[in-house]
Amino acid sequence: LATIFLLLAMAGRCHSQQLDHIQLSRIQGSIEALTQVVQELSENVTSGIGKLSDVTAGIGKLSENVTSGIEKMFNLLAIDPAKGHDTYVGLSDLQEEGTYRWVADGTIHQIVESWWGEGEPNNQGSREHCVHFFHYKGDRLNDHICTNKFRYICEKPAQLD
Repeated sequence: LATIFLLLAMAGRCHSQQLDHIQLSRIQGSIEALTQVVQELSENVTSGIGKLSDVTAGIGKLSENVTSGIEKMFNLLAIDPAKGHDTYVGLSDLQEEGTYRWVADGTIHQIVESWWGEGEPNNQGSREHCVHFFHYKGDRLNDHICTNKFRYICEKPAQLD
């Protein structure tokens, strides 16, 4: 009887070891599959970061070009101030007060504070949304009513006022 119990115990232990081996094999397979998924995700994230870096560099270059263009307009005004009197520059905050967008394509442009005339922008009467050079403000930028009959450099502003 003792021998039978010993054989049954050994058989049970052997069966248990086989189950443990099967479970370990399954766990190892799962770990390998997860490792592959993590590696692919890591490669995708690295690739995405590279693409984001390229986009960021492009936006920076575009911003530099726009800023450079506006600075060139100011330099022209310094040479011949009569050129810029009462001329719309193609920016407005019609969509959102204080957020200036190019009328041509709606992209946001951050206006350098020193480009504004003294006390501007002031949105006087809650009606001034178009940006123009203004001779009374030292040929600096001013926000003004969009319906005034000023010349325009980039694009005529929308007549919403």
